[in-house]
Order: sequence, then C-alpha cells, then structure tokens
Amino acid sequence: MECPVCKTTIDSNNQNQCPGCSTDMEIFYALSRIERKSLKQKGWIAALSLLLLLVMVGVIAYYFLTIIPIAEYKSSADLQASQLRETVLKLESENQSLVEGMLALDVQIDSLKSQLNILQATSIAARPEAKADIAKTAPKDNSNAEEIIHVVKKGESLLTLAIRYYGRKEEFVRIMKDNNLKNSDHIWIGQRLKIKNHKLNN
Repeated sequence: MECPVCKTTIDSNNQNQCPGCSTDMEIFYALSRIERKSLKQKGWIAALSLLLLLVMVGVIAYYFLTIIPIAEYKSSADLQASQLRETVLKLESENQSLVEGMLALDVQIDSLKSQLNILQATSIAARPEAKADIAKTAPKDNSNAEEIIHVVKKGESLLTLAIRYYGRKEEFVRIMKDNNLKNSDHIWIGQRLKIKNHKLNN
C-alpha cells in the first residue's frame, strides 16, 4: 500500500506506521478495506440489476410473441397478461431498490473519500516540516503581514493550506475566492496562491 501522505510504499501486513512520515496507517487500511468491500457489493448489485433486466426483457418478449397471437385463449391470455404485469411491476420495484442501494453506496464512498482528504490534510498540516515550510515562505513579521504568496508543493491541497494559514479547514473557501478558483481540487505543483489576512497555525 502507498502512504496517502508522503507516497511511500508500505507493507500493510507488517507496518502500522509510515516509515517516511510516521503517519498512523491503521485508519487508511480500514478505509481501503471498506472501499474494496463497497466496490465488490456494487459489482454484485450491478450484476443482479442486469440479470433482472434480462428477465424483464424475456418476460415481455414471451408476452408479445406467444400470448397475443393465441386469440382463442383470450381469457387465459388476459389472466396471464395480468400476472405478467404484476411480475414486471414487482421486478421493476426490486430493480429500483437495487438502484437506490447503489446510489447509497456511492454516497458512502464519497463520504469516505471526503474523510480521507480531511485526514490527509490534518496529517500534512501537523508535520513539523510543513510548519517549517510556512515559516520560510511567510514574511518575517507575520503578525502584520496582509498577504503572502504560497507556492504549492507535492501533497498539498486547499484544505492543508487552510489549516496551516487560518487554523480551520473550512477556510479553504477564502483561498478559492482570493485566487478566483472554480474547483478546490484543481491546483498544481508550482502554482502561486495569494494568502490574505492569514494567521499562521503554530
């Protein structure tokens, strides 16, 4: 497994801490297992949905190709058609339930990814070398500085910068607004960002 913080390759069977940055890897292992399980469940749900769809197509084809041409058995055909409609409605209801289950799994995965991003941001911001980098890029008199320019480094995100400079991850919105950013995920290494009215998170 690769450490999400410093990208060091780790043997997940033997190491509970990253040798590169000393990050506790237990929660990342747990999240990875949950995500793999969710993907496996989604695969089963998709397969079942496809199977149900094929069953529905087969039932409808049977209805149109076999029952309708037999006019002399109209009463029996009407009864079978009613039963088939009930079956189709039941299958549609089950298929809808499966689709809702897939959507719920997507929401859970997105939530887990958001939690992982926050954990990464917190882990990076808490590293001593990260605070040292801030001290190098900030003016000497930080209490009176209104604006500095931060050059984005590998592994940094708007969440980590918000925690470093403002003490709260929610302040990433301020950085987006000050730099006219449309998407919080679209920043790159070497990009120069304006940090206004900051207070370093020492």
